[in-house]
Amino acid sequence: MSTDLFRIFQETLTNITRHAHASNVMISFVEDEDTYKLDVKDDGIGIDPAILENTSSLGLLGIRERALIWSGQVDIQSTEGGGTWLKIEFPKVNYDQ
Repeated sequence: MSTDLFRIFQETLTNITRHAHASNVMISFVEDEDTYKLDVKDDGIGIDPAILENTSSLGLLGIRERALIWSGQVDIQSTEGGGTWLKIEFPKVNYDQ
């Protein structure tokens, strides 16, 4: 799971670097009792809604697939000219049971 979270984070930063033209990126990683939450928000140009819906966008597809492996949820909010906010939430897995 840690590798998949890292790869999601890595792909997110790669996308920001290549496409967002952002000046600032805010990152939050929180662990609570039941979940891991990763939030990455930039002040870039945003993502065209058609790209968010495009299932052949390999970077976003990889993020979604890695999250799905762990029953995670991906939420991407974006407005053209208003930046992008990626929210990932993974439930904790209890290996003791």
